[in-house]
Amino acid sequence: MLKSDTQKACSFLAVMSAVIAISTITISVYAATPEYLVVRERDAAIVIDVVDEQGHPVPFAEVWRVVTPRVRPGLFPSTQGPDLSLEYLDRVAGRYRDVPEFAGSFRPGFFPAHVDSIGSGRAFDTLTPTNEDGRTQEVLKYETVRPALIKAKYVALNFGFVPGFVSFDLHPGENTHSEKIVLKRDQSIKSPSAPYVYIFGRIRRDSDGNSDRYKDDPESYRNELIEAAKAAERAGDFTYAARIYSWVPYVPTVIKFENTTNGIRTAGFTREDERSQRNIDILNKAREIDPTSIYIQMKQLLLVPPQNNQERIKALEKLISKGKNQMWPGVFKALEAYYNAAGDKEHAYQMLKSYREFEPEDPVNQTDQYETRLTKYLSVKEFIQRHVAAGDPDQSDQYRHPPIYYAVRAGRVDIFDWLLEHGIKTPLPSYVLMQATLSRSPEMLRRVLGTDPAITGIKSTWNFAPQIFQLDEFIKNGLPDEVAKLTEMKENLRAYSANRAN
Repeated sequence: MLKSDTQKACSFLAVMSAVIAISTITISVYAATPEYLVVRERDAAIVIDVVDEQGHPVPFAEVWRVVTPRVRPGLFPSTQGPDLSLEYLDRVAGRYRDVPEFAGSFRPGFFPAHVDSIGSGRAFDTLTPTNEDGRTQEVLKYETVRPALIKAKYVALNFGFVPGFVSFDLHPGENTHSEKIVLKRDQSIKSPSAPYVYIFGRIRRDSDGNSDRYKDDPESYRNELIEAAKAAERAGDFTYAARIYSWVPYVPTVIKFENTTNGIRTAGFTREDERSQRNIDILNKAREIDPTSIYIQMKQLLLVPPQNNQERIKALEKLISKGKNQMWPGVFKALEAYYNAAGDKEHAYQMLKSYREFEPEDPVNQTDQYETRLTKYLSVKEFIQRHVAAGDPDQSDQYRHPPIYYAVRAGRVDIFDWLLEHGIKTPLPSYVLMQATLSRSPEMLRRVLGTDPAITGIKSTWNFAPQIFQLDEFIKNGLPDEVAKLTEMKENLRAYSANRAN
């Protein structure tokens, strides 16, 4: 470890040892705003300081927030579904309070505690972890019109602490706002105070997708994390060692491109495939040293599920029985899909309803994604009542989709046939072919390809490259009992293309 890191780690240990178990949240507005937060008139710069009860900074804390109305990007001013409530933050913070560093879009997000939609704006977001001074910040950017009143709620989370919340309103003309969140220790968790804790936090912050502090060689971060995990093992802290090992796959990998003038230059960063062999190996290592971690068990089951579908179902059912409230969305969605693959529509439908009750504000339970999933379980009559307004099968709904969109994406050939028989008059949007691909149903794809091109809008000049690429991705990450169907769909597309060319 570098000397500077040793000094910082010692400082960190002093801070941690001074923390005592008193709970409070203090709000304070700072008079001065740093120059780097100067923003446009319609934007709002937010500063969050996280400290312990004695006023010492809590470095590398995770900070999440919800704002309503949501921050709407300029290119996509319309919304898809309602805004999140501020109470949403209470639910996800309560569920994932002990593993907050595994949430987020730019940081680890395989099982996100939330769903971001670029088209609908960011109602929920994760900030860069707090720095050594316990500070993080963001700018709420309004590219079009700023709402008259913005309600915001933030939570700070750190392993070994009780989550701390703060709420406030932003009024017209208020362009800067600062808050302080004071955290108390959670006496039920023995939080370590050791150099490997500091190293883990520093690398998480430096590896954040919003950070400008990447190293040119993130592989060195990976090696540092592994050494920190080994240090935790040597100290007998197997729980924290497994925590660090579990995060190793999220160190970003540099993307480079060739430049004829300057040679190799860094273009950006990405994450290595979580299913790469070395990432699976390190996750297995984490499971070996902490077999009690629900999170690690969940990661293993979703990344490398059993080969047999019934075994997958039994494994996830057993996992949920250990603590439903600790599950992340991927568990519920995977189990619904496995039930469907087994032809068990009743249990799949119950899982759909169960997850909607568990997290009603997840966009997949509110938007066209929910309507697509629900379509798998509706009778033709129920679908007509829900989607065919005024008897017009071409009329779009509030999400700008006609009924055919849901029928094809859900792989419902019977509903597709009914819609064809009852008045589809105009060429379908070109995305209907992609929806057939996404349905993963060979029968649905055959039916779309076999429909009059005057209706489908499929052009004879198409080579179906996007659809074949999508199927290749499905095949690459697919389970054995899916691959045959996906391969059949790919061959159908190629055969159709060849016949049309002739």
